[in-house]
Amino acid sequence: MNKFKYNFSKLFYIVAGVGSLIAIACIILNALRYSSYVQKGIELNFYNYLSLGFAIVLSLAFIVIIICALISSKYTVYEDKVVLRWGIIKNTVKLSEVKEIKFATDNGKLYFIFEDESYFTIVINPSLYEKFVDEVKAKNSKITYVQGTLE
Repeated sequence: MNKFKYNFSKLFYIVAGVGSLIAIACIILNALRYSSYVQKGIELNFYNYLSLGFAIVLSLAFIVIIICALISSKYTVYEDKVVLRWGIIKNTVKLSEVKEIKFATDNGKLYFIFEDESYFTIVINPSLYEKFVDEVKAKNSKITYVQGTLE
């Protein structure tokens, strides 16, 4: 069993960073707003509690999802399958269903190609492509490796 870390794009890191900063600001500002209401003796109604709660819970959820994705996103090659974990999301590809692994020379990406010509993109560091292909082919020697354009 070999593990290959998911390779996030720069855009993901930008969105994650900016989104986390906004989420933290949202939590702080809503906590200050609640504190201000309490200090001024303003009685909160159901809508106020609901809006404060939603803002804080959604902000915390965003931060947790980003942290989970950054920590646990990887491909794991088992004897009969490859499992992609992207945070809390899990996707399994059975190696018996993979016809070939294709390195697309037009975009520099690696793909699993299935019998029906559908495909699954492998998003790992390009320097690990050869090791990944070798690991998968060691588990299922019927899978061929080709280079060419993705059609």
